[in-house]
Amino acid sequence: SKKSAKYVTTSVAQKGNWQPMHSVIGKIDSNSVMNEYSEVTAKVSSLLVNSGDFVSEGQLLIEFDDVDAQRDLLRLNSQLDDLNAQINMQKGQHELDRAFLKFDKEQLEKSQENYASEKKLLAKQLISNSRFEQVEAELNQAERSVLQRQLSIDNQKSQQQQLQSSLTQLQINIDVQNEQVLAHKIVAKFNGQIGNLNLKKGQSVSLGQNILTLFNDQSRLFEVKVAQELAVQTSSTLVMGENSYSILSVNPLLEDGQAGQVVVFDVSGEILPLASYQYAYWVSPAIEESFLIDPKALFEYERVYYLKESEESE
Repeated sequence: SKKSAKYVTTSVAQKGNWQPMHSVIGKIDSNSVMNEYSEVTAKVSSLLVNSGDFVSEGQLLIEFDDVDAQRDLLRLNSQLDDLNAQINMQKGQHELDRAFLKFDKEQLEKSQENYASEKKLLAKQLISNSRFEQVEAELNQAERSVLQRQLSIDNQKSQQQQLQSSLTQLQINIDVQNEQVLAHKIVAKFNGQIGNLNLKKGQSVSLGQNILTLFNDQSRLFEVKVAQELAVQTSSTLVMGENSYSILSVNPLLEDGQAGQVVVFDVSGEILPLASYQYAYWVSPAIEESFLIDPKALFEYERVYYLKESEESE
């Protein structure tokens, strides 16, 4: 009896060194993450962003109440003004005393010349003893004036050093307080996306409290969990659209009851939402003497046809 005829669709398998491709789903993460911690204990006065917002470097994100910090800064600046006034006054007095010292030395030289002249006259008894005593007193007074003026100048140098030391310390305190004021304003350190922001206006935060997480907007990782057999294929690549990426790292799964490993690809060239899940193709290394079959022939009508050689002539 004749067998009933069957019609099948065939496809030519191409022999070569073909690379197996596997469809995978991975999570998009950031290669650069910064956790922002509060440097002050204060209340939130302004909340300018929300979790998930994209921000630019230098953009103001959060403001804390800085009334006390500003008041302390104002007090230090007032002290600085007073100290600078003292320093300027001291410099003026120093210059004035130096000018007077020059004058006092000139007066001393005249007194010394007058004393020497009057002493000769006294030896010849051309002047009275009372006159000579007056000249001698004038000389002593001129010497005291020079010594006192010089001592005053020396003391001023010491005072100037103390004032400069106080000025240096005060400027350090002002710099520290300026940083404290700036710590009440949180700005983005780089372009990125806000995450883990759970603050409300008026809420109090404490020193060291985690405020938010900033994910680098220029960096993207594709993390996918695969079987151990694929994870060891270090030369495998990931294909997303028209781009392909090499393996960045292979991380073991630490959770109990989990099999396989997490493989990470750097896909920074892709513009993808953080924490989203994306489809891609895992491309394994080429297999020598393998066959490539048209996917349409394999999956058309949800059936797979296997063709094999037969010794029968039919």
